Amino acid sequence: MRYAWSKLNRLQKGTYGEYLAKMEFVMYGYLVFTAEIDDRGIDFVVRNDQGVHYDVQVKTVTKGNYTWITRSKFVKSLWVCLVCLTEGNPPALYLFSGHDWDRDKSGLLQHRKYPSAKESEYGFHFTKKREAHLETYRFDISAERLRDKMS
Repeated sequence: MRYAWSKLNRLQKGTYGEYLAKMEFVMYGYLVFTAEIDDRGIDFVVRNDQGVHYDVQVKTVTKGNYTWITRSKFVKSLWVCLVCLTEGNPPALYLFSGHDWDRDKSGLLQHRKYPSAKESEYGFHFTKKREAHLETYRFDISAERLRDKMS
């Protein structure tokens, strides 16, 4: 069966998500530069025709999972590409600017600070109620919006 995501392990899903995200950026006219070592939370860098660069972090999840980025790897200029894999369905891609965490009022994007943790985290809190709000960040919509801001 195509889109049998459950047959892939976590590493395979993550790699699939990163390659898919890179190709989607290429399809929207960005140049993509891959980091040789991912020790800073940057999976790749995109560049538009005007020469403006942005760091991109890709998070691949099985729909419904909570995922996050630690504070030390999160900057407002970061773009986060979320790849959601739902069994039996093609992947869904979403794109967020680091600034979206300040603007979001739905609870989808959360900045969590745990008293016992060394650092806080920026996460995605999925619920059925927030699913419609997630659609406002669809990759095709966000890629155009962010590209226009870069110009």
